[in-house]
Amino acid sequence: MPLMTINADKNNKYISAVKELYHSSFPKIEQIPFRNILKLCEKDKAALLIFTDNNEFVGFTLLIHYQDIIFILYFAINNQIRGKGYGGRALQIIRETYINKRIILNIETTKQNGQNQEQRMKRKLFYLNNGYTEAGLSVEDKGETYDMLISGGTIEKEEYRKLLIFTMGKFLFWFMEPKVVLNP
Repeated sequence: MPLMTINADKNNKYISAVKELYHSSFPKIEQIPFRNILKLCEKDKAALLIFTDNNEFVGFTLLIHYQDIIFILYFAINNQIRGKGYGGRALQIIRETYINKRIILNIETTKQNGQNQEQRMKRKLFYLNNGYTEAGLSVEDKGETYDMLISGGTIEKEEYRKLLIFTMGKFLFWFMEPKVVLNP
């Protein structure tokens, strides 16, 4: 059966599975309160897409919509079924759905040795094998560096900064002050 996508809200029957996968897949420092994810969706700044196969929960993504950019803020596949092609199929669905958009995402940098370096390298290779390229930008946030990958074009530093302000609001952006850096 093909992978199905559901544009979800807080009343979706899979929302508890999404929340559980969200909390188990991302380090606490990278998480925003789950209620804020739902608020972004309610304000039409984002879409929470749930992936299912034969009515079984596969994973989810949170997509920020800004002009002609889709920012994959979170993307996770159920741990029990990773390695079966679902992640690649989900990325393909995103590209097919947003065919005339640039799609960006951030991954933990592979340029510095982290304690999960092997996982970081596998993650980067996964995205590169699924049509993403290095965007030439990095983001320094909360003591961590993230490299940006893109599918469908290029992105400028100022565009990304404006996307963050759109998503976070001016005050929170100013307060958190993520630093966008051009890669050499």
